[in-house]
Amino acid sequence: NIFAQHVHEYSQGQIEIEILGLDQYEQKYNHGEPIDKYAVMDMVNDGVIDMSQMYTTQLGKINKDFRVLDLPFLFESHEHAARVLDGEIGQTILSDLAKTSNIRGLSFTYSGGYRMMVSNQPLLGVDDIAGKRVRVGLTPVAEDTFSLLGGKTVSMGVHAVADAFRQDLVDIGENTWARYFRQGVNKYTTHVSNTKHSLFLTTVIINEKIWNSFSLDTQMMMREAALTAAVSERAESLEDTRLAM
Repeated sequence: NIFAQHVHEYSQGQIEIEILGLDQYEQKYNHGEPIDKYAVMDMVNDGVIDMSQMYTTQLGKINKDFRVLDLPFLFESHEHAARVLDGEIGQTILSDLAKTSNIRGLSFTYSGGYRMMVSNQPLLGVDDIAGKRVRVGLTPVAEDTFSLLGGKTVSMGVHAVADAFRQDLVDIGENTWARYFRQGVNKYTTHVSNTKHSLFLTTVIINEKIWNSFSLDTQMMMREAALTAAVSERAESLEDTRLAM
């Protein structure tokens, strides 16, 4: 992992970061008992987990500034997004998490890049959304956006999209190219509208108490490591998207 390697090198081996997937964490530290992935944010807030990666839609629950990132057509391009997310605006949003929680954000990562729309009928314009059941992400911004277009919004996690179509719970759904094949959404839908209407973002987060235990030099190093890892992760995510398309 780039982040763990960077921290190890810059701290000369004094800081070691153990990277675990949720299933690995469950087996090693939770007696094999399942953990709701959305509960991880609270676990970081409570200091049970030191660091994690979390959807910005979830972080919007503890700092509403994150909601702005869900606005439609906010970014002109990935280059534009990088300038904002890695620049003063993005870094302010990240650090301000600590004003309303025990969490600090370190960098923005992708969780599939741009969102697109999947369906079983062609979407030729926004009028085709009216009256349809639309799966949206867990953010009030998406609910408001598609409600204004006349859609009947159904909020659920992105992992549930394939099952929602299989069970005929929705007619249209937000998704990402990275998940379209990987999670089997392609098995239950026939059309993709590459709308690129918003970015599906995640954030590297750390418990604020842990963060404050570091020296200023270590904090600077951790930020740099998180940003380096984020730039690499976003590039990999875009490549996954390119291959999926």
